[in-house]
Amino acid sequence: GISKITTFYRKAKLEDPSTPLEISTRCISHRMYKEENEHYDSLFLNKRFIGDLFLVARKHQEEGVKNSIALWNDGFKRATLVTGTRLSGRTTFMDYVSKKYFENEIVLLKPDHHATIDGRKFTTTYDLCEALEYVKRNNAKNTRPVVIIDDLELWRNKEHSLLQNVRALINFIETSTDNAYLIVSTTARMQARLNSRLEFTQFFTTVVDTSKTASEEIVQAVMVRHGASQKELISEKGLVLNASQMAKIAREIGKDYKNNIGEVLQAWTYRSFIKDDDKVLFVEGEVEFVDFLNAQECL
Repeated sequence: GISKITTFYRKAKLEDPSTPLEISTRCISHRMYKEENEHYDSLFLNKRFIGDLFLVARKHQEEGVKNSIALWNDGFKRATLVTGTRLSGRTTFMDYVSKKYFENEIVLLKPDHHATIDGRKFTTTYDLCEALEYVKRNNAKNTRPVVIIDDLELWRNKEHSLLQNVRALINFIETSTDNAYLIVSTTARMQARLNSRLEFTQFFTTVVDTSKTASEEIVQAVMVRHGASQKELISEKGLVLNASQMAKIAREIGKDYKNNIGEVLQAWTYRSFIKDDDKVLFVEGEVEFVDFLNAQECL
């Protein structure tokens, strides 16, 4: 009985007495924009910073697409779905593989935007069927482009539902992916939703999940960005952290964020503070938001 009371007492002492609102407010304060950190943070947060200078290849995910493109070049219809959680790098991955394997033969379709195929420019609406039909009609026989549709869930408005556009996409996969390779991205949640309506995923021959990045690739991404700052990283004790210590920290943050590369890079900026022209202070740990919404409120 005494041991149980002692355990309960210790647990009660360790619990933070702050309210969820107070903890969340501290978290917001900790993460707020720091003007002195602007240039350092931009190395970690900017997409496509200085072209592909900071790009880290994701070998496992790329291998699946590489094999799929090889089969497509042999005459098989192929289409790739890129899915994943928030900040997991879907867009960056699609941009990388399309440039690597198709160079300039890329047709990027976005709703209410400009697109180009075989040198011809056209303007899209929110009607994906219309955009894909234009691609079909103007795809020259001597060119075999990749058609990129990023953030599929954005293709919807009052006149054109997402379901209508997805059905047009499926028709394109079944009829036209022998002459045009297709890469589509959407979130894991939207993928699950579409699967419940029309078994969406089964229409793709390759599925790439970017939710998790290999630990060493995360380390490489952190190191190359910090290296570009030309600053020393120091601990709270004022000691300079070497490469192996930085790599260990990057791996630990990776574990905290389930190896989601975008969240790791973001978390790194929350924990780093510019001290002077050549030093960055790295603070272990950070204040986290409290999960105070129940399942019903989230819905």
